[in-house]
Amino acid sequence: FGINTMITATTNQYAIVNNSNSKEQQQLYCQHHHHQRHRRRFFSMLSLLPIAFAIYISATRLVDNSHFPVDVVGGAAIGYASAVFAHNLWFLPA
Repeated sequence: FGINTMITATTNQYAIVNNSNSKEQQQLYCQHHHHQRHRRRFFSMLSLLPIAFAIYISATRLVDNSHFPVDVVGGAAIGYASAVFAHNLWFLPA
């Protein structure tokens, strides 16, 4: 979408319709879009924390010799299958 197209962005106090080329509306739209992009990036990075934690736990289990590598790979497969199943329950594939 370009700046001249009909774009509606709502925030706490206002609704913007970028239908004209006024500088204030363009700046306000760009600030809102910039904030939204950083927010998506933050939540994308935040979603990697459970994966990093699982890798850390599995690595420490292997280093401490408390599990065999087959156990760790099997647990990862079970976790992945459970995640796919739960995701497909809530977000039906097309």
